[in-house]
Amino acid sequence: MIDANPTHPKVPDAMIALANNQLESGQKAAARKTLEQVVAKYPGTEGAHVANNRLKMLK
Repeated sequence: MIDANPTHPKVPDAMIALANNQLESGQKAAARKTLEQVVAKYPGTEGAHVANNRLKMLK
């Protein structure tokens, strides 16, 4: 979904779900990168707010 429809309003949520899966798999660096992409690509969205909060927890 992320690649096929990058402008869909659900993409930030899908990317956060991806980051959660990466964290559960022990891929902390990949999860951080995914969350940073949400913040950069979708500023001002609820997804960006959630991603910012998760990034703060990872530090």
